[in-house]
Amino acid sequence: AGRITLLVKTNGDLDQAEAALNGVPGVIGVERLRGAEFRVTARQEADAREAVARAVIQAGVGLRGLEEAARTLED
Repeated sequence: AGRITLLVKTNGDLDQAEAALNGVPGVIGVERLRGAEFRVTARQEADAREAVARAVIQAGVGLRGLEEAARTLED
């Protein structure tokens, strides 16, 4: 409880994207998935969607998609 999981699709430098995502306040985990996709876990109270989008774009990495992952029983 108290967490939100986002799926973030990027286009560009993956290391730069990962570093930008890790620097977002409230983000507690970043996992690189297939291709240029990341699973980002953030504290629920720090609704990170806007901050995640802003960080990726400001890092000069393309943002191709951002969505909340389906919730599981653990969420």
